[in-house]
Amino acid sequence: MLSGFVGGVVMVSATRVLLYYLGFTRDGISAGSYAGRIMAMSNGAVGKGSWTAIMQSIGAAGLRSYVATAATAAAGAFVGMLIHSIIIYSM
Repeated sequence: MLSGFVGGVVMVSATRVLLYYLGFTRDGISAGSYAGRIMAMSNGAVGKGSWTAIMQSIGAAGLRSYVATAATAAAGAFVGMLIHSIIIYSM
């Protein structure tokens, strides 16, 4: 259980940091970044509700909705428990 809790906390905390390093920042998409290359491939036309738009929204505002925070925490908890299980059963 503790591994799931830790995984959830880490995932929520790391989401914004990861998006920043991918180029989804508070000020918009960074030129020369991975996110910038995605924008260049679409000629700057990103559709409403697309993954790029969602990642930019989270990068700019953070995980504001309870649903997004809960989903991210749940994914982190799953990954934390999965890693814990792999370590325990491989010994």
